[in-house]
Amino acid sequence: MMNTNRFIKSLFISFLVASPLWVQAQEEYGTNDGDISDAEVVIQKDRQLALPLANRYFDKMDKTVRERSDKPISYDLKLLNYDLPEMNPPINPARIHHQKAENLYGNYLKAGFGNYITPYLEGFFNSRQNDRMDYGVRFKHLSSGEGAVYKDLSASSLNQLDLFGTVYQGSDKISAYIGHTRRVVHYYGFDEPVEEVNKDDIRKMTNLLTFGGAYNIVRSRNDFEVTPRLDGYIFSDNFDATEYNFELSATGKYKLNKDNSLSLDVGAVLNQAKQSLTENEQSVELKNSRNILYVSPSFNGKADAFTYSVGVRFAYSSDSTELDKNIYIYPNLHAYYNIDEGKLGAFVDIEGNLERVTLRSLNEENPYIGQLQQLVHADKLVDLTAGFDFIPISNVSVRGSAGYALIKNLGFFVNNWEDVSRFDVVYNDETTGNFHIGLEGSARFRELTASLSSQLNAYSVSDELQEPWHRPTMINKLSVNYQYLEKLTLGTNLIHYGGIKAKAFEPDEFGIVQETTTKLKPIFDLSLHADYSITDHLGAFLQLQNLFGQNYERYLNYKARGIQFMAGASYSF
Repeated sequence: MMNTNRFIKSLFISFLVASPLWVQAQEEYGTNDGDISDAEVVIQKDRQLALPLANRYFDKMDKTVRERSDKPISYDLKLLNYDLPEMNPPINPARIHHQKAENLYGNYLKAGFGNYITPYLEGFFNSRQNDRMDYGVRFKHLSSGEGAVYKDLSASSLNQLDLFGTVYQGSDKISAYIGHTRRVVHYYGFDEPVEEVNKDDIRKMTNLLTFGGAYNIVRSRNDFEVTPRLDGYIFSDNFDATEYNFELSATGKYKLNKDNSLSLDVGAVLNQAKQSLTENEQSVELKNSRNILYVSPSFNGKADAFTYSVGVRFAYSSDSTELDKNIYIYPNLHAYYNIDEGKLGAFVDIEGNLERVTLRSLNEENPYIGQLQQLVHADKLVDLTAGFDFIPISNVSVRGSAGYALIKNLGFFVNNWEDVSRFDVVYNDETTGNFHIGLEGSARFRELTASLSSQLNAYSVSDELQEPWHRPTMINKLSVNYQYLEKLTLGTNLIHYGGIKAKAFEPDEFGIVQETTTKLKPIFDLSLHADYSITDHLGAFLQLQNLFGQNYERYLNYKARGIQFMAGASYSF
């Protein structure tokens, strides 16, 4: 404590002594007014720094060369066996609760009635879901008691009955079918007074019995598939025309590897046709034996975005007509290139074929064909077509094409000059050129679906034939459907035919029949339909056809019915 007091006293005395000196220094500093006097500072460096060399107390390492030994190395592997106890996890597998399958109705009935005294009945009866087989029956009746002209003299009817079935055996399947179609039309395109026409004389009835079966064999392990099949039909009419046709064929495909395969199409066709005509108690009969053998091998390949098929078609025909050349060889080449996968592609097809012409095919194309027709197959020498596929946006697709074909013995329909209500088939024995342009498109936007097809044809025929009689140069088709509130479906269809020319026969002032060319008016057929689901089983429908009320002529002298409507109901069970 005493030392602390001494220290405080010493510090206080030192402060008193130094105070005058500190005050004097402050006064002198203030008189110089902050000026800095001149001074020279010299820094001189004479000393050099040098470090002595360090001593190294180690040497560089020498490279050691290892001696190779050729002694074989032996291994001794010992298996370690462990007996693990069985593990019984206390976990139960999850159970899948099978949902009840939606009730799909396999049977369907539809009936209605329309103007022109038109009853309609159609039914489908199909088997329920079955992994081993399916089968069904379909029938249809549609008739009109009156037509566009002369009331019942232009009546028509159609009756169909079809049975089919398929049996599944693993990856294979066996299918069979049989059906009958009965069609009635009248030759109402006459030019004589209606009072002189007998309905039974102009009535034409055709019957068609079809049958066949196929056995599809698939061997996935061997990359092999083959389908032998038998198809046949018997065609007849009430004018004593009969045709028998049997075709035994097989298609096969063998996969060489991932990108390449071989295909083969072979077949044999037996056709016998008989036609007869009786006039003034004199009968004329015409028989044709028309058999065909064909073989079509091809090689199919793929290289990146390029797919192709290279093949050839061989055919042998024993047709009794003098226009048949017996042996036919055609190209069968196809190529496709994906320019932009899923959006844009281009294709080229070069092909030919022997297109069969039969009594059945002629009557299905033109039901007003007459009797004693010459039957000649169309020899399509080559058809070169190039085109593109384009998908601009999702659910919209467009296909365009253009090409040129050379066809020999192409047939055309011409009115018979003695009876203009009946048609004859005339053939261009020279080569017919056919330039064709096609455009197809489809779109789907939620409940709205639409499809469009357009085709333009230009024919070059011989001077003797003059015109491509009754072949339209333009065909356009539009279809639109709209689903409204799941119960109502609305739709429309528009069909347009243009550029049809016909050969007409008219007497001059002296009563001599003269040939003239008639251009038929363009065809515009607009139809509307509506289907409404009243319940899950019951529905109603309404159909309107030819809303423009145009009595157009697809074939000369045959006017179509005007506006047609039909209403009815449907039932599913």
